[in-house]
Amino acid sequence: MTDVVTLSCPYCGAPTDVHVEADAGHCIEDCMVCCRAIELIVRSDDAGALQVQALRGDE
Repeated sequence: MTDVVTLSCPYCGAPTDVHVEADAGHCIEDCMVCCRAIELIVRSDDAGALQVQALRGDE
């Protein structure tokens, strides 16, 4: 199942909607504003809630 998560771009700060799957683990999405690649770390907690961390590719 795919979920839509709104994140802040780690480069420009713009809100960005991304489509992620709970079992994705690691994926890359481009910011719709600045077009830079955002590295996403996707996890599910013990309760099954989706947790997505957005990182800069240069960190």
